[in-house]
Amino acid sequence: AKIKLLVENLNYRLEINDALAAATGSCPECWGENISCKNCSGQGSPGKMEIDEEAFMNFIQPVIQQFAGPANDSQLNNGKNNLHNSLN
Repeated sequence: AKIKLLVENLNYRLEINDALAAATGSCPECWGENISCKNCSGQGSPGKMEIDEEAFMNFIQPVIQQFAGPANDSQLNNGKNNLHNSLN
């Protein structure tokens, strides 16, 4: 039972890792930290791979919005629209 719980916890954390990597355009295997990575050869740091728009909007956009504050909401929405347009 303990091993099953550990496996479930690991799988959950791997899913979060994959979602955050997709949101930031990073390699989910090494985040660009490992030149021996079979997925990116160490070239998968944030912004170097395709960004998943839905993951970006779920994980990154709220942080930017909080950081920018309410006075910058209109600028953030323009940036969100620009991201959406650039991904399509």
